[in-house]
Parts: sequence; C-alpha cells; structure tokens
Amino acid sequence: MNVEHLETVFGHYLNLLTDGDPHRVYFESAGAGIPLVSLHTTGADSWQGRALLNDETITKRIQVIVPDLPWHKKDQVDIDLNKAMKVLDEDHFGLEKVKERIIEFLAVQKRMQKI
Repeated sequence: MNVEHLETVFGHYLNLLTDGDPHRVYFESAGAGIPLVSLHTTGADSWQGRALLNDETITKRIQVIVPDLPWHKKDQVDIDLNKAMKVLDEDHFGLEKVKERIIEFLAVQKRMQKI
C-alpha cells in the first residue's frame, strides 16, 4: 500500500445535555487556531465539509469544525416549476438551453420525489 498523504481530520463524539435530554453529536475537526464551525446543508451530513477540513491553507491558521447534526432533517420542498422558470428568466438573460436543462432536472427530481 502506497500512502501519499494521510488526512489530518479527526472525528469526535460530544455527549451533552440539552434541556435535560442527552444528545451524542459527532463532529470532525482539523487545524489549529481560530475555530470555524461549518454547518452542512439540510438533508446532508459532514461530508460537505471535507474540502475545508483538508485545505492546508485554511487549517494552518483556523480550526475547522464540521458537526453532523442528528436533528438536521431534510425539509419538504415543493418545487413550482413555473415559478422556477420565471425566476430563471428574470435573473438570467439568455442561456435558454441551460435554463431548460435546469427545469428538466427539477421536473425529474420532483417526479422521483427527491425534492
């Protein structure tokens, strides 16, 4: 096995009480210095913070902390395709093929109940 680079990301569990209820929160951290807490987007987990955690230009002066919040559930989103197209038309002049592809993607995701 040839190891070129060993990541310096550490995973931890934090046990805490919130309003008397116990919680066990997992988080990953890397670096030293000023702490920066990076929250993931709804419905995702700490993998979204991997780029920050592994960026040595950041972690040599900042401690990046990426919690995986167990109560951070995926929101129900109802995509209105007509409204989406209106926003795209108002905010992005031209680019018709790109806008069409975005609407197609949203329509498929909606039909597959992924959004």
